[in-house]
Amino acid sequence: MDVAETANPLILALDTTQEHGSVGLYRGRERLECREVSAPQGFSRVIFGHIQDLLAAHGAALGDIDLYAVAAGPGSFTGVRVGLAAAKALAKVHGKPMAPVSNLAAVALLAWDSFADAPGVLVPLLDARRREVYAGVYERIGQPARPRPLAEELVIPPARLEERLVELALPRGQTAYCGPDVEKFELKAFPCLVTGRVLATAVAEAGLAAWLAGEAQPPDGVDANYVRRSDAEIFAKK
Repeated sequence: MDVAETANPLILALDTTQEHGSVGLYRGRERLECREVSAPQGFSRVIFGHIQDLLAAHGAALGDIDLYAVAAGPGSFTGVRVGLAAAKALAKVHGKPMAPVSNLAAVALLAWDSFADAPGVLVPLLDARRREVYAGVYERIGQPARPRPLAEELVIPPARLEERLVELALPRGQTAYCGPDVEKFELKAFPCLVTGRVLATAVAEAGLAAWLAGEAQPPDGVDANYVRRSDAEIFAKK
């Protein structure tokens, strides 16, 4: 469907990149329903069932979806692959576009949506294990809010992150850290905004912005946003 035909596409949003996943259905900016998905044995076993149940609850079919918005990482390597593979398969079968969304950008959007006094520059953080964090730096642009990156996303120890942020000379009083686990990293440069873990709504919001900007992609062109290389790649290089 051409963007000119509708500013209110039916969006299916998926996030299987973290322990707490989610799936949501949206009509433009209207949230029809968002469900948290717990999958201790892996999302590949349950994600299609959750999608079918969600669509059935709203009288919709897969062929009705206009856009697949999917969290593309960083996060669990297996989780990222499962979500992308599911969305790419469905989008390809039904001839629909996709909008891959950075998890860090989604966390920034979630913070802006959750906190009326959130500053215009956010440093979203996610736990990367191994005493490291995934981090990005985004500024808020437009209305509704859209995150614009001010630096490359990276995986880094928290103390080193603060050193890097000093180099960026981010404005104090207009910058904050955000994320579901942000307080445990003991960062001191900026205030911390603790967000929720359910990202599907923020993923759909970013996906809609991509749709309206004509930036939705064919499924074959969508890649994962791992940020960190997999163990297999690291050990192979060693």
